[in-house]
Amino acid sequence: MAEKRKRLAIESNGKYEKDVIQTTIDVHSLVRGLAITRVSHNAGKFVCNALYYSILNYIQKHQLDCQCVFIHVPLLSESNQLKILQDFSAIIKLLQSS
Repeated sequence: MAEKRKRLAIESNGKYEKDVIQTTIDVHSLVRGLAITRVSHNAGKFVCNALYYSILNYIQKHQLDCQCVFIHVPLLSESNQLKILQDFSAIIKLLQSS
């Protein structure tokens, strides 16, 4: 839960010190046409980034045939819930079809 964010944010990378690992998923194509989702290049400085970097690093080191994407979800409210759910559903459908 990304309390300070107002939109869904698909993270493009995870960072550890000076090492940056990009997801292999085309995050820009995932957000094309979505109402409340944007690409982010900063997964944060603590738990979210550490988790994302660790998973991307593990996949890369072990040459696994899988992909990973991290999505920050803002606090849900009556005014944003429907748009966020619609975008999240669209993202899942796009990921399933690729």
